[in-house]
Amino acid sequence: MPECIALIDTFFDGTGLELRIWPDGSQMVFALHTPQLQVRNMTSLGIYPEVSLAEAREKRADSITRYRSCRVEVGR
Repeated sequence: MPECIALIDTFFDGTGLELRIWPDGSQMVFALHTPQLQVRNMTSLGIYPEVSLAEAREKRADSITRYRSCRVEVGR
């Protein structure tokens, strides 16, 4: 008989944020980054509800701004 596999529930907000809920009830907010190379990168933005979705959106915007400024400095 196969073992039961615990699944993670994932919810998307449509702007690049994911809320993942683990079987033990813990929740984490992630930002998805898909630059031109189409490689999926994820950044943890914190534990929900300690980090609100509004704060997570601000953090995501800041990380995108930092990413773009680094690309300009390197000359790519």
